[in-house]
Amino acid sequence: MQFSRLMLAFGTLALGLASAAASYHMTISSPAWVGGKQLQPGEYKVQLEGNQAVIKGDQDTVQVPAKMETAKDKYSETEIRTSNVNGKRQIEEIRFGGTKASIVFSSVSAGAGGSE
Repeated sequence: MQFSRLMLAFGTLALGLASAAASYHMTISSPAWVGGKQLQPGEYKVQLEGNQAVIKGDQDTVQVPAKMETAKDKYSETEIRTSNVNGKRQIEEIRFGGTKASIVFSSVSAGAGGSE
């Protein structure tokens, strides 16, 4: 009986840690496009839910197809990799500092033609 309670407590703790591990933070310093929506400069929380990245800011929430990748070594700092698509800064990948995790967006050109 005591073993069952201990295992339940451990399982609950492990589930909480797994949920927390899937949440990251980033700062955007200038406007950028992802998933057909322009993100304004500011702080954002990023979570991967299945094959979708959910990016939440104070005013913006974007859900976009993405996948998690794991690097061989930890990234020294958070880096937002972008490309210029039709004159717009398009987010391709986010590498999270202090981790081996990065989120790669499935379609770089998805928001490139969107209106501002």
